[in-house]
Amino acid sequence: MELLKFNAEFDYSDYPQEKLEMIWETNMLRIKIKEEFEKEENFGKIKDLDGTIYAAKEIMIHTPAEHTMAGHKYDMEIQVLHVSIEGNFRNQAILSFLFKDEPGKQNVALSEWNLINLPNPKDRKVNDFFAKPLNIWKFLYDTSKLANPPPFNYFKYMGSMTTPPCEENIVWFIVSQPLNVGSTILSMIKDTLFAPGKTAYDKEPNYDGTNREVQRIRDRKVFFYDREKSCVPFKEPKAKEVGHWEKVVKDVDRYFFVKGAKPSNVPGTFVVSKDEAELGDYTASRNTDRYRLNNLN
Repeated sequence: MELLKFNAEFDYSDYPQEKLEMIWETNMLRIKIKEEFEKEENFGKIKDLDGTIYAAKEIMIHTPAEHTMAGHKYDMEIQVLHVSIEGNFRNQAILSFLFKDEPGKQNVALSEWNLINLPNPKDRKVNDFFAKPLNIWKFLYDTSKLANPPPFNYFKYMGSMTTPPCEENIVWFIVSQPLNVGSTILSMIKDTLFAPGKTAYDKEPNYDGTNREVQRIRDRKVFFYDREKSCVPFKEPKAKEVGHWEKVVKDVDRYFFVKGAKPSNVPGTFVVSKDEAELGDYTASRNTDRYRLNNLN
């Protein structure tokens, strides 16, 4: 395994939840941009080291996971599918997160899903499953507490899609740190993938998983990006400062000389004595500071 000296660029921000839909498709859960927005929009981008830019278009959910690390199998994998912005749909990249079952644990992104309203084999599409805008960073970090998400460690290799027709030359980025998913959330996601009438609590559930079996590495090269050993020094991110902005508004009386006896009729002006105008060498005769608090949000 070779060490990557430089990091790809990952750029994600909030994407409106009303433009997304979740679909039960081919025994799998998929989150897609609605058709009327899909062509022009995306919910994030990856810029790879060769300059290729991939736009995030879809999320695929597999239980159990399709990748292993050090031989360990994980309970769920969430894959973010990116397509080249050049329009070549055979040029794709996938950012993948592995999850382990940890009772009582929560993931920020998953906690914002409406798990009561997941699609299933009978009702295959839902539109109101996100409580908040989608942000891929939330799988890794609590974005409300970080001004800028820090780089993360990952494995990278050239592989294939895990669903038919299993196209080759897919750039895979596998986040190396497994994430937590609560047992209840994991069971609810599994339940929606079961045959109608079956649940995760049945003694003999009709459920073989939605993952492809792990494939051999063969002659593929696997690279690893370690943020601590990168050529670009890693700096711990600063936490968002809690507070507010204050604005000072100054009301200033200004004086100006007008030739002739006729008033200028400039709105808000009136004639004053020479003594008052010359007081303070034509500077402000009074300042009144007012403070207005503006919440950061």
